Amino acid sequence: MFKLPVIVILLIAGCAHVHGWQSGCEAFCFSKMEGIMDYVEDMKEELAELRFLNSFEKIGSHYYYFEHWKETNWTTADEECRKMGARLAEIRDEREYNAILPRLQSNMYWVDITNRGQGDHWYSLNTGHPAAFLKWHQGGMDNEGFSVHCVTIFYDDMWDENCMNFNNYICKLEK
Repeated sequence: MFKLPVIVILLIAGCAHVHGWQSGCEAFCFSKMEGIMDYVEDMKEELAELRFLNSFEKIGSHYYYFEHWKETNWTTADEECRKMGARLAEIRDEREYNAILPRLQSNMYWVDITNRGQGDHWYSLNTGHPAAFLKWHQGGMDNEGFSVHCVTIFYDDMWDENCMNFNNYICKLEK
């Protein structure tokens, strides 16, 4: 792969050879360089997007990022997703839920559901609407403790957890 400085030197040398420095080669070379620089910038943006999307996995019509190694509290998990241009995963139905389950390891994963300030009403952080899909572990939510306001997926079920606990997380990119 050629480096940009090599391309510039070749372009200037070729221009000087064909047009001579006195015949407006400088203006010609710089006009050509603008086009090349625009192309290089477009390619850099495209490569950055491809690298970014490579960390996400397409499942259905959405892209998901599964953080298997880093554990954070629920709020930090949402912030980490936002840094990637995504949000904590909002699970909309059982089909979507079943599609992501095989990608999970034996860890607890934060999703965007909470009941902070809403009593027993669980809602999506992303939409502010009631949670579209809930699949509580056998026996339902347990509300053990006093700060159990955020939802994790653990194996095949959803659990209410203390939002300050450290768990893995799932981000979802709407694309």
